[in-house]
Amino acid sequence: MKVFDLRCVCSHTFEVWFPSHQAYVEQQLAGLVHCPLCGRTDVSKVPSPTRSNFGKSVAQPSLASPDTETKQLQEKLKHLRAAIAASEDVGAAFAEEARAIHRGDAPDRGIRGTADLDSVKALRDEGIDVLPLPQLPGANQRLH
Repeated sequence: MKVFDLRCVCSHTFEVWFPSHQAYVEQQLAGLVHCPLCGRTDVSKVPSPTRSNFGKSVAQPSLASPDTETKQLQEKLKHLRAAIAASEDVGAAFAEEARAIHRGDAPDRGIRGTADLDSVKALRDEGIDVLPLPQLPGANQRLH
């Protein structure tokens, strides 16, 4: 697996895992790599810290409290999980249901589901705000 730090034009930095560098290039060219915060597809790789393993590991002292970045991430995940819990899963009917809500043909409520990139772009072109989110493993589990 390859792990890349990416940044969108809105300066959101995020980490993405790919099976290979070639998989990253192919997905990037296809417009499939997008920022999980704003959904923008104009992202680029940024330098990331490296890790070298030189043998036997040395135990590191544990910190009494998480650093600021970890706390911010935990807070964002908490809000994301709350939003997921408060929304209705409409599955593959996401685009149609979003349009119905936008037109007033369906009750106004938070929804989530699946849609391909073309459907998301079409919704945005129609003035319907959508936010693509990654599938979070363990999204329904307790935060540590």
